[in-house]
Amino acid sequence: MAPILALAACALAGLLFWKLHNLQDNIEDEPVLTEHAKVHAKSEHGRLNGRLGGIPAAKYIHFYVPERDTVVVCQVTDGIWHYLPKNDWGMLHHQGGKYFSFQRDCDGELVEPRDYSTIHDIYRGGK
Repeated sequence: MAPILALAACALAGLLFWKLHNLQDNIEDEPVLTEHAKVHAKSEHGRLNGRLGGIPAAKYIHFYVPERDTVVVCQVTDGIWHYLPKNDWGMLHHQGGKYFSFQRDCDGELVEPRDYSTIHDIYRGGK
């Protein structure tokens, strides 16, 4: 009975991870926007540890866009998720939930996925 429950739990967790990972499939029709935004919150979904070595969590940053009074949720790399602090303001360049870049207001730094793909890139200076 226990192996069946474990298998069902793994299947359910895998389905949840797949669903969260594929939320951005319909963004091709969305316009590419550059908007003033605030790093409002962060979340991660899909972390599974076990005999298979675990599935890495999908990282999301929730950007608040005051001009539209809305929150844009973008999936980002592990490095960007760790690098951008909450309450940071800047210009968000995105297409729906697809993150392209964030130019910080405080110092004008441009934070792009190619510069911060992993957490180790933060300590190497981002390039």
